[in-house]
Amino acid sequence: RKWREFVTPHTDTDVIFGELNGYPCCTANMHQGWPKLVQNLWYATVDGGVAALVYAPSRVNLTVAGGVRAEIEEETEYPFDEKITFKLSFSDKKVKSAAFPFHFRIPGWCKNPIVKINGTEVDADAWPGEICVIRREWKRGDVLTVELPAQVSVSRWYDNGAVVERGPLIYALRMDEKWTRREFSASEAEYGKWYYEVTSDSPWNYGLSSSSIRPANIAESFKVEKTGVKGYPWNVDNAPVRIVTN
Repeated sequence: RKWREFVTPHTDTDVIFGELNGYPCCTANMHQGWPKLVQNLWYATVDGGVAALVYAPSRVNLTVAGGVRAEIEEETEYPFDEKITFKLSFSDKKVKSAAFPFHFRIPGWCKNPIVKINGTEVDADAWPGEICVIRREWKRGDVLTVELPAQVSVSRWYDNGAVVERGPLIYALRMDEKWTRREFSASEAEYGKWYYEVTSDSPWNYGLSSSSIRPANIAESFKVEKTGVKGYPWNVDNAPVRIVTN
């Protein structure tokens, strides 16, 4: 009963942006997303190795091979780019190599992953939705590269709507956003002092032609354009990837 009383007054504001809008859990939990992502990038494994299960630019220092301190630097623009590079080294300059398994995740959407060591493609047991393991004597300066080729696909969601996806990302129509700050009235003071009303001056009610979203026609109908990560990527102006279609 107490939970219902706490949530119900806020349900009328779940589609606007403001100080106390939407559901109370968002105010407390949303900002925790990035720290939790970072803390779950790397794992030590029971076989004395290391596992990279979530991908982002990072650097880790951990114990492998029964006591050797390894340093791994991850360079990537994932999820906007498909290439992930791991550079291996050791904390102790006297250590030149160590044998340990390197585990990494192949996303379920990636059908043909490519694994390279020092620029040479290797025959790895890499399958969509599975963990690939490379067991070898790793040397200082070794570079492991994982390429996850992404293809445009179209899935059907609510009310048979067509949704454009590519790799781990879902794409939305580019719109000219218009943000207007509005003040709450005295009777709405429990929601905060103000909120943003977001509208668009550009057309938005488009539909995709049925022929363009047929699996056989998607590669020709949708063109991927990359500009790379430049600053904060999660807004329209800095979007590192866009998909163009007729």
